[in-house]
Amino acid sequence: YLHRRHHSSSTTLLHMGLIPIPVETVSKLLATNRRLPTSEQYATYWGKTSRERYEASFEAFGVAFLGVFAAYFMSFVVGDFIAVLSGTLAASWGLIGPEFKAWTRNWELLGGRELVDLEIDE
Repeated sequence: YLHRRHHSSSTTLLHMGLIPIPVETVSKLLATNRRLPTSEQYATYWGKTSRERYEASFEAFGVAFLGVFAAYFMSFVVGDFIAVLSGTLAASWGLIGPEFKAWTRNWELLGGRELVDLEIDE
């Protein structure tokens, strides 16, 4: 929150301050736990407008189609077991994609570190 104060010298000073947020609140806001994404996170991933839903659907279909196609040709090189695993992963991208994207977003935010409350002495 910004407060503006005008002085006689016609300069504007901005007085700002940071307010610490408890770790529990930050954990709820950022969804840093290892659970599955909530329904709101899935809805956000799939989009709120028709254009966003189209783009997310096209991405999921594209990854699934190309992944299964690549897994078929990969079965000739690396064997059936690895090809079936990668094909299954690609085919279920519509379900796995939101979880993976939430995990990578949290990893980028936290860098693999746990949230630490500096106000608590241990």
